[in-house]
Amino acid sequence: MSLKKKVIIADVSLVGIALGWGYSFVLTKDVLAEMTPLYFISTRFLLAALILLLFKWKDIRNMPKQMWKYGIASGTALWAGFILQTLGIELTTPGKAGVLTGTMVVIVPFLYFFWSKVAVQRGAVLGSLLTFLGLIILSWDGSWAGVNLGDILAFLCAFFFAIHVILVDRAYKKNESVDSLSFITIQLFIVGIFSLPFAVSLEPLPSLLSPYGSYAYTFDLLIGTLLAYIVQIKAQQYSPPTHVSLLLSLEAVFAFLLSWLLWGEALTFNTVLGISLILGGIFITEAFDLFRKPRSLEELKQPSSF
Repeated sequence: MSLKKKVIIADVSLVGIALGWGYSFVLTKDVLAEMTPLYFISTRFLLAALILLLFKWKDIRNMPKQMWKYGIASGTALWAGFILQTLGIELTTPGKAGVLTGTMVVIVPFLYFFWSKVAVQRGAVLGSLLTFLGLIILSWDGSWAGVNLGDILAFLCAFFFAIHVILVDRAYKKNESVDSLSFITIQLFIVGIFSLPFAVSLEPLPSLLSPYGSYAYTFDLLIGTLLAYIVQIKAQQYSPPTHVSLLLSLEAVFAFLLSWLLWGEALTFNTVLGISLILGGIFITEAFDLFRKPRSLEELKQPSSF
């Protein structure tokens, strides 16, 4: 299979993740009505890690020390992102939290340049900025007055999510043959085990979920966590970090569309315009790469410079 086809498959897989997360975002609102946030994060990530551990225990034990370090580092970044996002949502409006979390699409290209010293292609920068503008319009709720602690936490969560994407990319550059399932198991375990002490000390023990709450939790566990991160980590073997952040930003698009289709939420002009800009930003980035002719995977994952 050609490199171009592998990248296309990886990008399509990332779109699938965004769709799953978009639906998961809608379901999570219902889960959090029955379960506290930190217990929700800790239990679902620990259960996902334990499921993988049943199949990958021997492979994990034999992973190179360098990949263990990357697994722990990227898992810590992912954990920090989730904790800061959860606290941020509690202290600011959903619209502001959504936009500030979405700044990941702007942070990733420049963070990639800072770490790799490889200039990011014009299409990626333009696409990231256009996508970010779309996220602002999509999430606008007319109440963005002043900056509070929640806003700062939401922005910091985007920074850590961006670090997670970059660390995974660098891990594959160090060892392209690393076992993806073992690598993601470490990350999921770190998120779960780091979150658990906060849940135990700050929140009451969760009670039994309703049938619908159980369905929503199971979907978040199996699709929104286990399958989604397996696919993301595997896709990042072929898809550049700028593609990853842009395509995952479709989560907001799918969340709005599914809320409209399934829950009857209003589809406003801002929604349509925001979605159009996000899709336009992704199209620009993909179009710039479409006409390139990379000779190797390394060249493919290091976009052409300005």
